[in-house]
Amino acid sequence: MAAFNFPSSPSNGDTYTLNSVTYQYDGTKWIRYSASVGAQGNTGSTGAQGAQGHQGHQGLQGAQAHISTSAPSSGVNNGDLWWDSDDGDLSIYYNDGNSSQWVDINTGPRGAQGGTGPTGAQGATAAAGAQGAQGHQGATGNTGAQGATGNTGAQGATGATGAQGATGATGAQGATGPTGAQGATGSGGSTGAQGATGSGGPTGAQGSAGAQGATGSGGSTGPTGAQGATGSGGSTGAQGATGSTGAQGAGGPSVLPSASSNPGSPSTGQIYFNTSDTKVKYYNGSEWKTLREAAPPLTLSYLVIGGGGAGGGDFRSGGGGAGAYRTNWNNESQGGGQSTGSSKVGTTGVAYAVVVGAGGAGSDSNVGGNGGQSKFDNILADGGGGGGEYASDSDGGDSSGSTGGSGGGGGGYDSNSGEGGSSGTYGYDGGNGDLTGSQQCGGGGGGAAGAGVNGSNANNGGDGGSALASTITGSSVLRAGGGGGGAYGGGNNYPVGGGGGAGDGRYGAYHEGRDATANTGSGGGGSTGPSQYHNPSSGGQGGGDGGSGVVILRYPSVYTASYTNGVTKTSSTVGDDKVDIITATTNSSQTVTFTD
Repeated sequence: MAAFNFPSSPSNGDTYTLNSVTYQYDGTKWIRYSASVGAQGNTGSTGAQGAQGHQGHQGLQGAQAHISTSAPSSGVNNGDLWWDSDDGDLSIYYNDGNSSQWVDINTGPRGAQGGTGPTGAQGATAAAGAQGAQGHQGATGNTGAQGATGNTGAQGATGATGAQGATGATGAQGATGPTGAQGATGSGGSTGAQGATGSGGPTGAQGSAGAQGATGSGGSTGPTGAQGATGSGGSTGAQGATGSTGAQGAGGPSVLPSASSNPGSPSTGQIYFNTSDTKVKYYNGSEWKTLREAAPPLTLSYLVIGGGGAGGGDFRSGGGGAGAYRTNWNNESQGGGQSTGSSKVGTTGVAYAVVVGAGGAGSDSNVGGNGGQSKFDNILADGGGGGGEYASDSDGGDSSGSTGGSGGGGGGYDSNSGEGGSSGTYGYDGGNGDLTGSQQCGGGGGGAAGAGVNGSNANNGGDGGSALASTITGSSVLRAGGGGGGAYGGGNNYPVGGGGGAGDGRYGAYHEGRDATANTGSGGGGSTGPSQYHNPSSGGQGGGDGGSGVVILRYPSVYTASYTNGVTKTSSTVGDDKVDIITATTNSSQTVTFTD
């Protein structure tokens, strides 16, 4: 059989055929391929057993194996292997005497399986060849690269076993060359290192079987080479039929069992729906427990209003200013024209401070008292300023600063009447008092939604500033209006409060100012005279009391709020929320704690 002699400097796509095997050059290496495979022929009769061949020659040393995504170009020798780790191709580096190149040795396409032919007759066994003399044991050298395994000669007769030589280092697995046509079995050589199993060539039509060659004598055993790669397996048998599907198991209950009380003699893991408290309960092995839903975030909406200022006492006094008005509910505005407050998310188990500010106390013959500060956690709302009295430069009380509310109205006087009090961030200024002799009308207190009106004889002279509405309780309610001022005979015939429970002022004959409604944070009305001049006597002081403040909290109903003992409140449910209206606290140490 002729040796392969591949062309030098091939071009991509060139082909080369020898010994009925065709290779094509892919730009890097020669790849073995075949034309279409014909149908499998019948298996021929088994030939007679051939005679045993002579002792074969020693096999070649193993070659070096390379693994990379591109063909190695340096440090390679004839017979080296290269496995392309991208596409899984195996190639051998082959020198045909004129040039060296990489040649693909993967398996080609497989033809259809032909029927098995009858077995041929057993060939005669050849005589055994003579055993060669045993050489001296040499020192073990380094193992060279594994060479490709040549065609297998006929098996020789088995000779006497020689002394065991030292095992050399195992060389890399060489590739198995293509299988040639079956010839007579030659004499067996000594066994070389095991080469890698190469891919099989295409299967041609099955011809009749030739006679079996004689088995040659066995040679001495050489060092064991590395295990060759496993060749391609036979075709897979047809898939067995799939068994029929088993019957569907019975489904569990789609609705939990229900009962009005815990079942007796329960099993661990038992679960049911309790119709009395509408809770799902389970038995943990020792007691029944309620299965809780995951709680939503503790979103806290609030309305915090400071106490309103009192109206001034004595004659023609100013109305009281409203307490600071702060809220983050439903994008509603805060006092003083401020936009809604920031959202607030609470933490369970934390005690939050809660304080309701008192309304300012009215005086019989002096300026009205300022309202007290209300508080929820870090939300502070100062009280409104009190109204001025009937005296020179009797100004309304201030409620200035970053947590301040509305100022009180200035007192009316026949000269140097009082000015309205200054407001803070969450309120408006009080109105100035009138100094016109026949009018002498006190200024209105500032409200959460507008400033107090200056005292005059106009039909709105001395009116209190407007209140502000909130829907945090589920309906719209006005709160934090300014108190109306008191007027003399020539002034406005009835200065009114700004709404939201604010106290009205009085006119003409001597009367006390009206008290503001509790828990509105509105200002009290200014008086038209101290109690000694009241006719008929009412038994009250001159200036009207300011309304106490309020703290309103709205939160998801899955939470529970626990208040300390000094808190007075009412609670209701609005939709999915609870609403707590805190109307009084005994001191500034009261708190609320939420649990789920």
